[in-house]
Amino acid sequence: MPCGIVRLSIISEGGRGMHYPHLRMPGVHRLLQALLLLVAASSFLSLSPAKSFAATGAAPPPSDVEAEAEYARAAVTLDGEALFSVRGIQAYPAEKRAKAVGDRIRAVAADRAAPIESLRVVEKPYGSDILAGGRFLMSVLEADGAREAVPHRFLAQAIRQRIAEAIAAYRADAPWAPCS
Repeated sequence: MPCGIVRLSIISEGGRGMHYPHLRMPGVHRLLQALLLLVAASSFLSLSPAKSFAATGAAPPPSDVEAEAEYARAAVTLDGEALFSVRGIQAYPAEKRAKAVGDRIRAVAADRAAPIESLRVVEKPYGSDILAGGRFLMSVLEADGAREAVPHRFLAQAIRQRIAEAIAAYRADAPWAPCS
C-alpha cells in the first residue's frame, strides 16, 4: 500500500473482516505521525522544570555547583596560615565571615590573659558556638557540618582544637615586650 494511504478494515463479531478499499484517506499517516510527535513533545516539556520558569519569566534555581560558587568558602587565617574554612550565605559572604572569625581569634591570641584552656564549645539550638572564656569566636551550624559530612558537634570540636593549636603557635612565635 502506498505511503500516506490508509485502508479501512472492520472486523465483525463473527471474525470475518470487511474491507472498504474505496475509503482511502491520503495524508492521514503523516497527520498521525505529526500528532504523535506533538503529544510526545508536550509530555516531555511538561516534565521539564524549565517550562514553569519560562512561563513565569523567573530564572530557574541555581544548580548545586552554581550555589556553591555563589556562596563559596573562604579560609580563616591567623598570621597568614589557613586554619579552616567557613561557608558563606547570601547575606553574609564567606570572605566577610572568615575575616570576622579570624579577627576574633587574633584578638584572643594576642591576649595572653586569655588561657588556651578557656576555649570551649557550647551547644545551641542552631548549632555549636566556640567561645574563649566569655568571648564569642564563631558558630558552627548544622549546614557547616552537613557540608563536611559530619555532625556539627564533631566539626565544632575539631575547629576548637585547631584554634587552640594556632593560638599556641602564635603565642610561641610572637615577640613580647618584657613587663615593666
